[in-house]
Amino acid sequence: MRDRLLAPGDDRLAGCDAYVAQWMRTHSIRDLRDLAVEMSDRGEDVSDIARLVVDLTEIEQTLMADTELAREQAVPAEELEEVAAEA
Repeated sequence: MRDRLLAPGDDRLAGCDAYVAQWMRTHSIRDLRDLAVEMSDRGEDVSDIARLVVDLTEIEQTLMADTELAREQAVPAEELEEVAAEA
């Protein structure tokens, strides 16, 4: 799991509440999940947050799978050097 929901300097939150933007830069999906559990324990409706956590988790899993696939399909440096030497 990523360390933060957003990297420092990520400008996708332009126009968003400053506190929310800062929170997202310094917290993980797990932190958001834990917050939702705490809020739910206090009787608050967390259905929107729960859906967001599910969506973020699915996106994260897709990105991780895509990254792993890219690693598997990458051409080893030695092969690239051989091709370059032959050219």
